[in-house]
Amino acid sequence: MIFYDYKCNLTSKQCIDRLHLAFGDEAPSNKTVYNWFAEFQRGRILLCDEFREGHPSMSVVATNVDAVREMIERDRHMWYERFKSGREAVEDDARPGRPSTSKTDENIDEIRQLLIENRKLTIREIAETTNISFGSVQSILREDLGLILHDDNAPSHNALIIREFLVKNNTNTIQQPPNSPDLAPCDFFLFDRLKKPLRGTHFESVEAIKLKSLEALMAIPKTDFQKSFEGWIKRWHKCIAADGDYFEGDNLNFEE
Repeated sequence: MIFYDYKCNLTSKQCIDRLHLAFGDEAPSNKTVYNWFAEFQRGRILLCDEFREGHPSMSVVATNVDAVREMIERDRHMWYERFKSGREAVEDDARPGRPSTSKTDENIDEIRQLLIENRKLTIREIAETTNISFGSVQSILREDLGLILHDDNAPSHNALIIREFLVKNNTNTIQQPPNSPDLAPCDFFLFDRLKKPLRGTHFESVEAIKLKSLEALMAIPKTDFQKSFEGWIKRWHKCIAADGDYFEGDNLNFEE
């Protein structure tokens, strides 16, 4: 059904809605659907599992039964005690410190609060701070908190490897309007603030430039960064009012 929806040019979100309508609680997870869409976009057409070196076998065959029997016979006491205590599964027990993979309301609220306090955090830093798995953090940011990537048309962002990464991870993007070069915070706020302390100075090395740039960056108050993001939102509305045309200098008031 996932492949059928993909071939019908439905989005992954539409596919997820159809699966939940058809199968309810037994529908595949959102992550599974996103992964399959990414595979199809890369040209995959086979729906069976690809062979992976070291991939655990899930089949009940004679060789697997013999292997389990041999393992139990090597240490009968250990397995007897485990089954006597009510254990039915032989997979690894949950271990303290293992990152959580659940998307609970508490996890979502914890990540939301972290971002309110520090919007500079990377996904990996959030995962390490909260002990929530990288993939779950990524899913919460995208699906539950609705984070969207603003694509400012920088050459590095248009590289094939970046595009493939965004498609693979189903990252929602907003394209930069071609006639609004000053819509990104780096353009209308950050770069100019960094250039001023460096202007007119001759540096002996690249390292000296890096040090002075870092010094200038750290000197910018946090409140100024907050104001720049508030100004960023106002510029969205200006861009919409100008139908995507260049709006710098237009007398548009969006204080409300």
